[in-house]
Amino acid sequence: MKWTIQELKKLFRTNNQFQSIIDCKKFLSEDDPEVLDISDVQVVGDFQVLSDKDLYIFNCDVSCELIMPCAITLDEVTVPIHFQTTLEFSRGFVDDNTYIFEGITIDLDPVIYSEIMVEKPLRVLSESAYDGYEETRIELDENDLSENPFAKYKK
Repeated sequence: MKWTIQELKKLFRTNNQFQSIIDCKKFLSEDDPEVLDISDVQVVGDFQVLSDKDLYIFNCDVSCELIMPCAITLDEVTVPIHFQTTLEFSRGFVDDNTYIFEGITIDLDPVIYSEIMVEKPLRVLSESAYDGYEETRIELDENDLSENPFAKYKK
């Protein structure tokens, strides 16, 4: 989703609502094994233009599905993501939460993708992650403690 500054100022007077589908697959990297795939991202929201401060504020409702590996089995797990966020853009520094843009266009695609990466869970488990899981306990007595404590593992 790219808009020129002139477009935003014109649309703000008539219709400041937007709805778009973003293809974020181009941002996936083979170097990042945490996300295997991402569905089309649906973004719905509105924006404000504060001309006196040269500030552009986007209120977005974002939803998509990520395919992530299970932390135990490495099976593919579908993870639904849905969140709301407010993105602020300006030509100069305002605060740490404001994105600085150059030129005459604002591109939301990479910013939306980075927000998704912040919202994704750190690890996921498949429904069958613990199938076949068996816990083995080894009890050590006093004699075993004086010897090598790992000797029982050899047996």
